[in-house]
Order: sequence, then structure tokens, then C-alpha cells
Amino acid sequence: MLKEGIFETPIEGVDRLDYFSASKAKLLAQEAGAAKFKAKYIDGLREEFTEAKHFGKILDKAVTEPEKFRERYVVQPYRKNSNAYKDWIKDLDPDVIILKQKEAEHIEGMVKSLLAHPGASKLLSNCVRQACGYYQHEDGNWTMFRPDLIKESNSLPLDIKTTADARQHKFESQMFEYGYDIQASVYIDGINKIYGTNHQKMGLIIIEKKPPYLVALREVNQAAMDLGRRRYEMMRRWFLHCKKNNDWPGYGNRAKPIGVPNWAYDVWANFEDTLPIEIQTLEENIETGNS
Repeated sequence: MLKEGIFETPIEGVDRLDYFSASKAKLLAQEAGAAKFKAKYIDGLREEFTEAKHFGKILDKAVTEPEKFRERYVVQPYRKNSNAYKDWIKDLDPDVIILKQKEAEHIEGMVKSLLAHPGASKLLSNCVRQACGYYQHEDGNWTMFRPDLIKESNSLPLDIKTTADARQHKFESQMFEYGYDIQASVYIDGINKIYGTNHQKMGLIIIEKKPPYLVALREVNQAAMDLGRRRYEMMRRWFLHCKKNNDWPGYGNRAKPIGVPNWAYDVWANFEDTLPIEIQTLEENIETGNS
């Protein structure tokens, strides 16, 4: 049974359709998201592996739960097809996750960079790590949230994000694409409701995935928080509607017009300008029957 509060682990015995979350909202917000939602959360379709998501989860574990990271992850010491590897893997715990040498080097470098960064290391200290929160809406439905970190001093939620490029104008596009605005609003609203705080901004610790593993600290601004809150609430209502009617639509049954994006016309026009003039006038020659 669900109850409001912050817990060390998710509440057991709860159906995944009994609550909503930021990750569910991000999925529903895609085109044909309802059908994809059904495939994942109702039909049990396994999520497609992506290197970026896999890597982000590993780093989260290494930073927020280092003891569990050392228990669960091991570095592959031999080439995969070698006899030494085959002998090594025989005695390996089946629950252990094997990291490639290069992955392990990147993770180690990123952790060192985070701990060496004055601002990041301060934020990472004295935190509740990987806690799971639940709160109830006025309509009686539930939201679950799980920030990477919650500061013990003021209950501020924090999240660690990996990226190829932490420059502000680059990461802002990822904020919308990956639903970080939705995530931030859910975390803040949940923390404020449970702890009675009045936080307005969500903190992000962003680190680049390649050397020199640069770190950027960001606060999600109010405009992004408002957008994320609106997107979340709309997707929450959409989820309840689909669930009530047991109808999870995909791309629809009717044909829609489709073309090419606006930028393609400029790209092609610029390419045409590079061609010899006799090629550019080919259409006119064809129309007039000239050769």
C-alpha cells in the first residue's frame, strides 16, 4: 500500500500502474507515447539498451552508492574470447555486471573529477542517496520520484547528469529532449510536499563523459520548472485517461500529410548553388525539349 514519505527503497508489492512518475511522463510525451507506455509497463517489453542510459546509471551508482557499485560491477580483465576469460567468468556471480576496461577508466576519471571539483564535492557530501519518495495528489492518485541525492541540511534534491557537451546552450536543448524539466518539477514538488519546504529550483551536477571530464553546476530556472510542471500534469491526466479507458493509442489510423523539414529546403538550395549552371537549368531544358 502506498503512503507519503521518503524511503530507502521502493515500496514493495505495488503495481507499476498505481503511481505515475517523471520517467513515465517523459515516455508518454513522445509521439505515440501511449502505445510505447503500454508496451513497457503493461506488456512487459524490455527496454532497448542504449549506451548513454547504461553509462549514466553506472556513474550514478559509482557516485551515490560506491559500496554497492564495487559489489555489483567488475572490470573485464581478459579478452572476451580468450580461454582466460572463459575460466574467469565461470566463477563469477551471475548478478555481477561486467564493465569494459575503457568504461571503467571513464567512470574512475569522472568520479575523481567530481570529487576534485570544489562545488560538486560540497554538494555530494552529507546527502541521502537514491531515496524513493511518494506523494499523493488532490485527486487521490500518486506520484513516485527518486532523485540521485537529497541534501540533509535543507532537503534540496540534486541530480547527476552525464553529457557529451556541458556548454549551456548545448545542454539546454537536452533539458527538453530528455525531459529534465519534467524531472526537476516532480522532484521539487515532491520534496516540498513531504518536507514542507519551499524550494523553487532544482540543482544539477553535470559532467562530460570524455577527458578532461569537466563539471558544470546548474540550477533549473523557474521558466523551465513551470514548463516541466505543466508537461507532467498534462501527461499525468493523459495516463489516467488511457488507464481508465484501457486505450493506449499509437500513431493513429488515418494518413497524415508528410514532407521534409523547413531547413531541408535551405540545405538543398545551397547545394544547388554549387552546381554548374547547365545542371541548374536542366529542368528548364527538359521542359522545352532542348538538349
